[in-house]
Amino acid sequence: MAVLYADERERNAHLIPYLVAASLAGKESICVAADEPDDLSSLLENRSPGSSAALVVLPTDETYLRDGRFASDEMAAWLGDMAQDAPLGTTHPATRVAGDIDWLDRFAGDSLAELHAYESRLDGFASSCRHTFACFYSRATLPAAGIIDVFKTHSKVLVGGVLWDSPFYEGASAARSGHE
Repeated sequence: MAVLYADERERNAHLIPYLVAASLAGKESICVAADEPDDLSSLLENRSPGSSAALVVLPTDETYLRDGRFASDEMAAWLGDMAQDAPLGTTHPATRVAGDIDWLDRFAGDSLAELHAYESRLDGFASSCRHTFACFYSRATLPAAGIIDVFKTHSKVLVGGVLWDSPFYEGASAARSGHE
């Protein structure tokens, strides 16, 4: 699923319940974001005391933007390994993963194509595991051309509080067949 948000308030209105729901279901949650870990933990605790105990916050600069560049291969490998640890049909623990992609404005246009390819790869293995993945995109930093790519790589897209089935979704089979 993708979430297109206008500002931090709107992002948090969707991100915090997503992460709290993981805690309430006894699942771990991972959030890759530029936020300070203590700030996100406080937001979760304000919403549901004890919910931050299962939260892991990983900084954008150590994940998506390793060494000052978009580390798409490393991120895809990490998430792919995570997906293999909890395949569908098993009882392996499931994790909720949220990734905030609010950093696109720092890079040239090539990053948008690389992001689309990364998201296609992510879609390919996300559909075969017990984990839940949500990609959060700032409409302030996502170029207009990137919005169609979001709809191509996510079967469901939340925009303005409305959940849409994507009419442009290319599906996991397209990602597995090399379409990027």
